[in-house]
Amino acid sequence: MVPVQQYVALEFDADAPEWVTEPAPSSPSIVATDRTGWTWEDYGDDWTCDDDCRACAAGARCEDCQDCTQFAAPYPPHWATLERVGGPARMLDICHGPGGMAEGRRLALADGGDASAEVDAVGVEINPGAAATATAAGHRVIVADVRTLDPGHPVLRRVRKIHFSTPCPTFSKGGKHSGVQPAEVSAFMDVLFYASEALGWLEVDDVCSHYGGPHGYFGGENLDEWEPADYDGEIAYTQCGQVNTEHCESGYVPATCTPDEYRRLAREAVSDERTALMAEVLLWPMVMIRNGGILETVTMEQSDNLLKRAPGLCEAIQEELKSVGFAWVSFQIEDAAHYGAASNRVRAWMVASLHDMPEGAQWGTGEEQAAKVWGKKRPIWGPDLSMWVDFYGGRTPLPRVTMAQALGWDEGWWIDTRGARPVDPVTGRAKGGGSFSADKVAQCVTATWYGATRRRAEEPQGCASGGRAFAQAELGVLVGFRWHYPWRHVGRGEGIRNRAQQTADAVSPFMGMAVTGAVFSRAQRKWYRRAMVYQRALYRYAFEVWTNDQRAAVQDRLEAADAGTTDSPRIADVYMPGEQTPPTPLAPLVLGA
Repeated sequence: MVPVQQYVALEFDADAPEWVTEPAPSSPSIVATDRTGWTWEDYGDDWTCDDDCRACAAGARCEDCQDCTQFAAPYPPHWATLERVGGPARMLDICHGPGGMAEGRRLALADGGDASAEVDAVGVEINPGAAATATAAGHRVIVADVRTLDPGHPVLRRVRKIHFSTPCPTFSKGGKHSGVQPAEVSAFMDVLFYASEALGWLEVDDVCSHYGGPHGYFGGENLDEWEPADYDGEIAYTQCGQVNTEHCESGYVPATCTPDEYRRLAREAVSDERTALMAEVLLWPMVMIRNGGILETVTMEQSDNLLKRAPGLCEAIQEELKSVGFAWVSFQIEDAAHYGAASNRVRAWMVASLHDMPEGAQWGTGEEQAAKVWGKKRPIWGPDLSMWVDFYGGRTPLPRVTMAQALGWDEGWWIDTRGARPVDPVTGRAKGGGSFSADKVAQCVTATWYGATRRRAEEPQGCASGGRAFAQAELGVLVGFRWHYPWRHVGRGEGIRNRAQQTADAVSPFMGMAVTGAVFSRAQRKWYRRAMVYQRALYRYAFEVWTNDQRAAVQDRLEAADAGTTDSPRIADVYMPGEQTPPTPLAPLVLGA
């Protein structure tokens, strides 16, 4: 059984290497000792704090209540309550990482970074270092393998939004590409296309055969082989010899797999377990909605190679979500640099909405979008690209900012991510690549950049005359994180490479803002203006390349003292203007600890 652990506040000590845990509040008078160790299955899936919790009815808080804590575990105790009208929308971030999507959502939704009035989000992350970073930044995270969690947990019925950022190494250009091999893609497609039947979403004309009746799913009788004794329900015979049963009706065939059984099918279809995590994108929404949930939107971020080289997987996900009733499921490729980041981060994005169209919804033939993704040679299997999201909604894109401009360097610097190498006599450049100018938008930040060096353009490659190129904060800033983002490492040593890997894996907060604007109605008109102010606070040079209309749109914010000045390239805290203390972090919940 999963041990129960309370969420507790943490106190930051600037001189201490770790976050210091404060004792959790205790309320001995409301602890039900006879129910110690219970899980939600013991309470029953219709149990709620509002209707069944005597301790909270007497004035206790869910966080102090054993019943609410045990029933909701591993989620926050207050998720045992029903949704409040006008209250924050509950949300899940699957494969949360260090918090890029959550940071973007926080920035897009509320001034000063307090998004508590808009969203009540919980992340799931297997990497303890990334989870420690996210919780230090103020995001609530459960440290667990998502495959150990039950998407049928009753508290998830009140979750409205879910985001996935499953691992990309098996798809990305820098990985081993196992996830895009044709044979593996074909086998995995079969599993994904089977999701609706496996998880109880196969709609048929007649369900009676599932209960031992004689009729096929889509009509016809097989009376010669049918054994009435095998059917337990009521049978009626018509004058013309036809058979009717009490189950002769259209509907959905009951699930043929449990979530864990479906996960095993996904794992058996692929060579790398990280690829199999893509099945979670279907598993969670299907189970949650089938369980009576109110899920509204699903978003996903993945390597652009998913759409370019394994488009059949995208088609399977698109079609299966439509079978659940999603009105909108779109795939497209976006670059974070187009939305304000100082580095390229090209990713495939999915936006799915059950009832409404996302903000910026666009329709067309799909030819232009397909040409951008696949060129002239179209795949046999691939998603419908005739719908996409214009995240900007027709507004002028935020300007591209170079690496040097973002970091406050003068012109003429070059970066070497590898040591000194011989020069190619044909090109005059060092063999093997790994060198680029800082006077351009940065390439996609990778973990190897922690050891990159800096030199002048006219100097030999690998001389490192400028010393080490990047501190961890600078790597984060290039991706779009605030300067003082609390990068953490769990384990031995300083974790320099591990923290750099977190940066390389993260969603850019700039993309997080744009996607939030598409799926949160309250952010639709806010995010663009806030992204501009954030870009200006993060990268001092951005103001110089804005259009006049963009400057006018946020002039009042730029004139405010909390917006910083053009002479302050490293705003101490662009998340909490005017304050120099980090947000109050939350204790990560470690399953199995």
